[in-house]
Amino acid sequence: MKRTIPAVVALLSLSLGFSTVAPALASKKKHKASTQIVRIADNYYYAAKNHTAPFNVKIHSGDSVKWMWPSDVGDTHDVNLGSGPRGQKAWASPAFAARADYKRTFKTPGVYQLYCSFHTGEMVMSVTVTK
Repeated sequence: MKRTIPAVVALLSLSLGFSTVAPALASKKKHKASTQIVRIADNYYYAAKNHTAPFNVKIHSGDSVKWMWPSDVGDTHDVNLGSGPRGQKAWASPAFAARADYKRTFKTPGVYQLYCSFHTGEMVMSVTVTK
């Protein structure tokens, strides 16, 4: 008799669909926000793993991108939104020549096309934000 009660409860739970509810709730873990570092060099943006230009940073909604100007860049650079998901307002970082950083959090999924206003034809990148 003691063995039949758990079996009956398990069968009843399966028939009511409880076995699919608990795993579904457990699998909806919240994404922990992170920051992607982008370094600014002489007329191009890059990450440690990617020295090609233009390049694409892939992040999740709620993540940030931090642009870093090292001590030896020389030229003045900035980061500007060229285009983005519908409803995004234009934004731009301050212009820096060296030893600075600018951080922006991206909440809306989509592709953001970015450029340096001092080097528009050559200093471009994109940020792809997923849910």
